[in-house]
Amino acid sequence: MNLSRIHLSDIQVFLAVAQSGSLVTASQKLAINHSTAFRWLKRFEGQIGHLLFNRSDNHYVLSEAGHVIFPVAENIASGITSLTMVADSLGDHLAGAVNVTSADAMVLGYLPRAVKLFHEYHPKITIHLSSDNNFVNLSKREADIAIRPTHSLTGNMVGRKAASMLFGLYASQEYIDSYGIPNIDNKGKGHLLCDYDASLSHLYAAQWVKENMSNARIVTKLASTVSLTQFAKSGMGIAAIPCFLADVDAKLVKVVEFDEWVASDIWILTHPELRHSPKIRAVLDFMFDTIRKDEGFFAGKQESYILNSRS
Repeated sequence: MNLSRIHLSDIQVFLAVAQSGSLVTASQKLAINHSTAFRWLKRFEGQIGHLLFNRSDNHYVLSEAGHVIFPVAENIASGITSLTMVADSLGDHLAGAVNVTSADAMVLGYLPRAVKLFHEYHPKITIHLSSDNNFVNLSKREADIAIRPTHSLTGNMVGRKAASMLFGLYASQEYIDSYGIPNIDNKGKGHLLCDYDASLSHLYAAQWVKENMSNARIVTKLASTVSLTQFAKSGMGIAAIPCFLADVDAKLVKVVEFDEWVASDIWILTHPELRHSPKIRAVLDFMFDTIRKDEGFFAGKQESYILNSRS
């Protein structure tokens, strides 16, 4: 057994394969090619001196030795991540990369202009922006900052609520000309509905639709508010969409205005050990201040400050 030169990359591959059960999925998650992932995993098994997986039909299941090694490897990876976070927080320069994740509606409908303005203030900080409708694990440094519409916070995160994202029921004029305005009293009878799929069933908007449009005929289910927006624009049916996405689109008409409880709070979040990093603090503060200025826009009550900003 030779443990003197274990590579962190090998540990990461081992953990990713253990969690997914697939070398292909693990290599995609780590953004490396399949052959590299296989080579690193074999190197790690060689250094440990034991086979760590039982392989069957390209599926990887932890062996007895793998089960013993797994929690130790997790602790090592977690320790390295914590060390990196602490080291980042010690820097005093507003420069470098900051990884930001958010839901697709924010990434496509709002953040491009916000990131552009941020770059004008901090040209040496590069924001790496990713779109994910599911929570990423900030503790594992899957992102430095999450800008997340949510009802509740999970995991080890700190942050501030910047605004509330309201929803409404929208349709194209073409659809309205053919089917009219939906009636809540008869639960949308005679109408076509573009609905949320199960992955977004936790949204209050999805729950409102389930309760108030139960007689509408569902023509499609989608895992994205951006996709729902496009389907509604095409005239395929009515859809519950964030007001800030739909109100700026001349092809969509609000047919039902939701109550304020049908909203998702927008949080700006990071890991506690990262919040004192100057570059991360700069992004946190800018995004919070910008979204807070657009609070009325996200509530569907006024034009956007930032989208109309020329500075």
